[in-house]
Amino acid sequence: MSKKDEFLIVAQEISSVQKDMAKIAADMAEVIQKVLAKDAADKLEAAYLAFQAMRFFVAAEDVLQKIAKSVDGFFPGGERSHIDLLRQMSLELPGRRPPVISGETFEKLFELRAFRHRLIHAYQEPLAWERMRRPVTAVPECAQSLSDDLTVFRGFLTRLAGNS
Repeated sequence: MSKKDEFLIVAQEISSVQKDMAKIAADMAEVIQKVLAKDAADKLEAAYLAFQAMRFFVAAEDVLQKIAKSVDGFFPGGERSHIDLLRQMSLELPGRRPPVISGETFEKLFELRAFRHRLIHAYQEPLAWERMRRPVTAVPECAQSLSDDLTVFRGFLTRLAGNS
């Protein structure tokens, strides 16, 4: 497969994942609105929001890994791979690509990554709305910021494919 074809496929995959992430964020926003109105989340709402936040982060990470692999030619591994991937995507690679995500998006995804990490590794702790409120309610805004960044990057890939 040519690099041109690979870039066009990645651009289409980005578009598809953007739609998935937008749906997750929209579904979350409905529940967040209800929870904020009563300033509390019951166990099912908390579990739903935590699960959806994790799904959103996994979708974001998957698309960023695809970009890292296809465009950069590598993506980080090891115990710090989640952090390193976000950093890699926030960097410009001169002569190769612009940053995939902005500093603002990096910060939002970094916070969401930390929340996901706590969920996975602090499984014995109950979900407490007070502790999860900030990262969970930030997902719709993070989704918009990431989508904006990915739209710009898709344009870059399309232009790059046209010049190949």
